[in-house]
Amino acid sequence: MRKAFVNTNSCHKCLVCSTIKSCPANAITQDRKFIFKVDYPTIDINKCVGCGKCVKACRYNKDRVITIKEK
Repeated sequence: MRKAFVNTNSCHKCLVCSTIKSCPANAITQDRKFIFKVDYPTIDINKCVGCGKCVKACRYNKDRVITIKEK
């Protein structure tokens, strides 16, 4: 089964992560530390259906921020 993973070495930690709303399974969350500081997005692999919509939605995915792997 395919699952999405965040590469924290490439992630830009956008204040408004475009992948969150793109996920039909609501598997992506991002905690906010302060008004202008956020954590890396987190993908719940139990909810992820491996559709790849998050890969297309990430504006920085040229850096391979999110990858889909067989799990």
